[in-house]
Amino acid sequence: MGNLFVLGDLHFGQGVDKPMDIFGPQWRGHTGKIAENWRNTVAGDDVVVVNGDISWGLKLEEAVPDLVLLDSLPGRKIILKGNHELWWATCAKLESVFAKHGLKTMRPLYNNAYYWPEKNVLLCGTRGWKVPENADFGADDTKIMNRELMRFSASVSYGKKLVEKYRTIVGDRRMADDAEAEEENSGNSLRECEKTPENEEKSRKNAKKQMVFDPREIIEELPEGMSFPEKEPEIIAFLHYPPVDFAKRTCNEWTGRIAEAGIRRCYFGHIHGAGKASRDSFGNPQPAFSRNGVDYYLTASDYLSFMPQKIDFPEN
Repeated sequence: MGNLFVLGDLHFGQGVDKPMDIFGPQWRGHTGKIAENWRNTVAGDDVVVVNGDISWGLKLEEAVPDLVLLDSLPGRKIILKGNHELWWATCAKLESVFAKHGLKTMRPLYNNAYYWPEKNVLLCGTRGWKVPENADFGADDTKIMNRELMRFSASVSYGKKLVEKYRTIVGDRRMADDAEAEEENSGNSLRECEKTPENEEKSRKNAKKQMVFDPREIIEELPEGMSFPEKEPEIIAFLHYPPVDFAKRTCNEWTGRIAEAGIRRCYFGHIHGAGKASRDSFGNPQPAFSRNGVDYYLTASDYLSFMPQKIDFPEN
């Protein structure tokens, strides 16, 4: 079973002339730093959430070299839209571009959610937007912020339905397997006469094909014989924009909605020049702040020294 990581604000610029060192010497050669740290940290069965600002490309074609680079790095990636993702399109369009260029390790987190059964964790999120406490928040920003709030709530709701659908499918499979085992042990000659290898195989396949959602939104199937987790999954939220004014950090509709969803950890990017993350004795980044029982982590690549941050949680 792999690990879960997060890293935002990669700001790759393979297809455009956009040097990042104008934002400080720490950005000099940042693409190489990210690639090296990533390869030394992330394994092929790991999952990395990239929460926005992946590429400086303005059009999708300009972003392709950066997506190719990201695809070449180890692990499976779940990508979010950031404020610089002007190239972002619908999920269908992104998927077609991924297929065209042979990019097989990326999936968008956009009006959907992802569930990892073995870890019993639900990954939800959206881009976010400015908040009213920001000095540059204008009248036009209210509409965009409210739309992003709706998308966040929709992602959480979608994720919960995803879990329930998967729970039902796993339960149906278990019932089908139990019924088949009972039938085999009953010695019912009539049933035995009706069985043929072809019918048995057809029945088994039908019981396991009843997917009513995109199966790619499930990160790894439960192993054969493993029961569905009894506990409700932990919901982890990912945003690009911080849910508060980063200087004032006052509670608002975002922090209220995140807490109401039962979320206890939220990861965001977008903020640069905030120094380096404070770390505990084990080297793990500490929350940037906490509100209403929720820990908020800044994941901008310069803040994390261009190193993917591992997300630890109790095994279920």
